[in-house]
Amino acid sequence: MVARAVYLHINVLSLSEKCILIEESEIEMYNLLTDLGFDVLTCPLRSINEFGGGIHCSTLDIKRNDSMKDYFPD
Repeated sequence: MVARAVYLHINVLSLSEKCILIEESEIEMYNLLTDLGFDVLTCPLRSINEFGGGIHCSTLDIKRNDSMKDYFPD
């Protein structure tokens, strides 16, 4: 028997202003985001969550070729 969490995971990867990648087992999150008008893509990464990470954490770049940009200047 698999225990089921009673909360939503918010560790997602935003691909654009309207397109978001989430873990495929996050049905409630999928429903919420689609109801809000987002295009939602799913990916089978449940095993990553078991090690304390999520989609955003596992896809975070550690090296970039461009310069740092301040997205919150004020």
